[in-house]
Amino acid sequence: MLLTETQKNGLTEFTKMALARRTAASLSELIGFPVVVQVSNVSLQPLSGLVPEFSELLPNQVATIHQLFTGSITGDALLLVDYYYALMLSNVFRHDSDILPHRLDASACEILTEVGNIVLNAYLGMLSKMLQRQLSFSIPCFDIEELVSLTDSLTIGKNEFRYALVVETLLQFHDKSVPTHLVFVSGVVSISCLIKAIETWASLSVSCS
Repeated sequence: MLLTETQKNGLTEFTKMALARRTAASLSELIGFPVVVQVSNVSLQPLSGLVPEFSELLPNQVATIHQLFTGSITGDALLLVDYYYALMLSNVFRHDSDILPHRLDASACEILTEVGNIVLNAYLGMLSKMLQRQLSFSIPCFDIEELVSLTDSLTIGKNEFRYALVVETLLQFHDKSVPTHLVFVSGVVSISCLIKAIETWASLSVSCS
């Protein structure tokens, strides 16, 4: 399953709408100064292709904020941050110095979980509105793991072929930029429903403009 250029453009514009204003405002309120959320790329690929595709972008351990969603579509929603950038991000929100700590402490993990909660809920909330269906979200959980272990955990026990919708984002704070990856993992049926809903949204947006 590959995205057409029209589908990719629709997904990109939808994601920008979901993250640019409300999410940036919520993060700005949390941190105390302006935050800009940029969407740089959107791609869809088999879950098995996630490791070879992103091994260079996420070569270290990854800070992961993970939510399950159920309803008319079901799957996993995750915010992935490379460990180094996770240290930087937690420092920014705590207004610490530019000297990064060697590891994420309990306070940093709580901050990152809240950031992930804001980003994931903004996207899933707008998606629910687009589908005109109620989605239920689990409480977000935080973990630190290798990308290989993460994809294995999303595959084990699943009887369906799974796809990963990856949104590459950039969180900008003053002179710092933190790359993150927003990942939605689901089966063929749910992914197809998602793409169809976004195609419909894109068509309506064009006709109204």
